[in-house]
Amino acid sequence: MKNQFTNIGRQFFHIWNAYVCPDSLNDTDRVRARAFFFLSLTLVVIISLNLLGVRGISYRPMVKLDVCLIVTSVTLLTAYFLRLFPMARLLLYLLGFVHIGVIFLMLYYALAYDLNPGTCVMTQLSVSLFVIFFSIIGYLGWWTCVFSVVSLLAYAAVICLLPDNWALSHFFWMYFVFLVFVNWFGLRMYSDYKGLQTRCHELEDEEDRIASQLGVDRKQMLALIELSSKNRPSPEKVSSLLAMLPEMPRMRLCEAVSDYMRRNWYDDNSIGRLFPDLSPAERAVCRWVLQGKKVSEISEILQKSQGVVTCHRTHIRQKMGLKSDDDLRDKLVEIIGGRLKELGMDYPNSKE
Repeated sequence: MKNQFTNIGRQFFHIWNAYVCPDSLNDTDRVRARAFFFLSLTLVVIISLNLLGVRGISYRPMVKLDVCLIVTSVTLLTAYFLRLFPMARLLLYLLGFVHIGVIFLMLYYALAYDLNPGTCVMTQLSVSLFVIFFSIIGYLGWWTCVFSVVSLLAYAAVICLLPDNWALSHFFWMYFVFLVFVNWFGLRMYSDYKGLQTRCHELEDEEDRIASQLGVDRKQMLALIELSSKNRPSPEKVSSLLAMLPEMPRMRLCEAVSDYMRRNWYDDNSIGRLFPDLSPAERAVCRWVLQGKKVSEISEILQKSQGVVTCHRTHIRQKMGLKSDDDLRDKLVEIIGGRLKELGMDYPNSKE
């Protein structure tokens, strides 16, 4: 039995996700779909109790209205499945039809002297509030005010038809103030929602602009962001993220990272931490050797003679234990790479 209910639940949610709330819906329409679901579920319960003749809930005038409501709901849902209108209109049409029925019943009960009109009218006012709250939840905007005004006008008409009903007359102003507060709250929430929606569209446009400048799509841009996150991804993750990028952006990224890493490790402080035995002058020469500069270029940059630069290079070789025929730059890169590897760090082993 439990498995049967589980299978039924799974089938229901499969149908719900496939037809009523597919992945193509935005977040707003998903909220409206949930509101439509709970509204429909509530109506099914109320209509079932009414048709079964439950005492205190069932009234004969409501039977025909219930049948019309069932037919209308099925028709609207079928039209939505056929994509004849969006979710917002589906919810609006259903709420509007329910509210029309509520107004009709309020006026009917005011004229039906064989019933207790006060209790019946108050019940329908509760249903009217129910409709108004669902219009707020469904982000229907000014339709909340329309439902509220219609409800107040119907309430005023009922008071005119029942001038001797003290409870209904005195409750009107309380109901009026409550609706004013509810509509103010609903409009503020709708305004905030529209502002967030506008901001979201602006951010999406900004993302598209940045992605177009980088020459990537949104998915590839997310890969770039993940590469730059604080939590260092694994080498396999880095390879998969880089593979998502087109060739040109990937080459630009690698060149930019390599250039930054070289500049970062080619300063005097970094070289001093890696080679503490070198003098400041030797560190300066070492820095430019690592960047591939020749003796004449280093001499011009440091404003020193080529003999002094050559002497510093010789001292660097001696302190590093290098032979005279070893390529100084390659050996320095190899030593730096080994020491950084011991620290769990990487070094851009590039000769550019």
